[in-house]
Amino acid sequence: MKVTREKITNSTQDPNSLIKIRNMIVNVTRDMIMMQEVLGFITEALGIMPVPPEPPEQAGRSLYARLQINDAKVALGSRVKDLNKNIVGTFHERDLLSQMSNNVAEYQHHVIMYASDVSLKDLVAVQGVHQRNATVLELMQIFIVGGLSFDILDRVTGEWTVVSTEWIRPFVEPMMKSTPVVYFVYNMFIWALFAFITVRIMRNWNWKASGLIVVYEQVNKPIHTSRLDKYLLDKDKTYEEHTKNVTNETVRLGWREMDKREWGGTRPEIEIEYDKKMEFMLNFKITYPRREVKRSLQFSAQELKAKVYQIFDTQRLWRQVKGEDHHSDAAITFGGTKRADRGDTDYLMDKLDQQVEDVLDGGEE
Repeated sequence: MKVTREKITNSTQDPNSLIKIRNMIVNVTRDMIMMQEVLGFITEALGIMPVPPEPPEQAGRSLYARLQINDAKVALGSRVKDLNKNIVGTFHERDLLSQMSNNVAEYQHHVIMYASDVSLKDLVAVQGVHQRNATVLELMQIFIVGGLSFDILDRVTGEWTVVSTEWIRPFVEPMMKSTPVVYFVYNMFIWALFAFITVRIMRNWNWKASGLIVVYEQVNKPIHTSRLDKYLLDKDKTYEEHTKNVTNETVRLGWREMDKREWGGTRPEIEIEYDKKMEFMLNFKITYPRREVKRSLQFSAQELKAKVYQIFDTQRLWRQVKGEDHHSDAAITFGGTKRADRGDTDYLMDKLDQQVEDVLDGGEE
C-alpha cells in the first residue's frame, strides 16, 4: 500500500499511472481477501479448540500449570482480535487509496476536457476562417461569372467597344491616346475603385455573419408529436436526422423561418431535437443574425426564447401527463381533505390557532 500511495502521489509523472494504480489496488484487495479468509479459519479453529481439564495427579497438575493452556488460548484469541482490527484498518486504507485513485482519474479527465476545449476553440477559429474564405469564394464566383459573360459578348459582337463610337471619340482621342500616362492612370483608378468596393462588400458580409445570437434551451417536456409533424409540414427543412434504438427514436431537424416580419426583418435558423417514440421535446436551438436587422427591431436572447415557446404554445404541442400535477401530488390527505405538505406540526398548530379563535369569538358573543 505504501508503494501504491507513492504511485498516486507521483501520478503526474507517468501517463499510464492510473492503470498501474488500479492494478495495484486490485492486487492489494486480493491479498486482503485471502488474509481475511485465513483469519476466519483461525477464528473458527480457535472457537472449536477444547481446553483439556486439569489432571488429578500432582505431576499432571504441575505440568498443566506450566503449560498454561487456558492462558495461551486467551492470548491467542486476543491476537486474533488484533489481527481482525488490523485487517479492518487495512480495508479502510484500501478504500482511501481507491478514493485517491478516483481523484487521479478526475484530474486526468479534467486535463482531457481542457485539451478538448482548447481543440474546440481552435476548430471554431478555423471555422471562422473557412467562413471568410467562403465569402471570398462567393465574391470571386460573381466576378468570374461577370468576366465570362463579358467574354461571351466579345465573341458575339466582335471587337466592338464603346471607344469606337462617334460620341465618345472626341473625348478618347485627346485625353487617352494623345496624352501620355493618362490611360495607365485611368486603369489604376478603375482597379483601385473596384478593389475598394470588393473590400467593403467582404467586410460588410463578414460583419453581418459575425453578429449571431445563438440560444440553446434544454426543454425535456412531453409533447404531441402528431401536432408537431403537422406544424413542420410547411417548413423548408435544411436537414433531418433520425436515430433509432430499442427504446427511443431521436429526431434532429432544422429549418429557416420564411416570414421575416415576425423576426424583425431576418430569417433565423431553428433546430429542434425530440424523441418521437416517447413524445418528448428534448431541446431547441436558435441562430439569429441580429446584424441583418435594424437595431430598433433586433430580438434579444430572452425574446427569442419566448418567441419559440409562444410558437409551441400556439400549436398546442405540450402534452399533460397524468400524475404530474405537483401541487396536488404534494398534498397530504388529512381528515378527507388535501392540504399542502408542510409537515404535521404546522398543520396541527394552524388547527389549534383556529380553535382558539373560535373559542374567543364564542366568548365575545
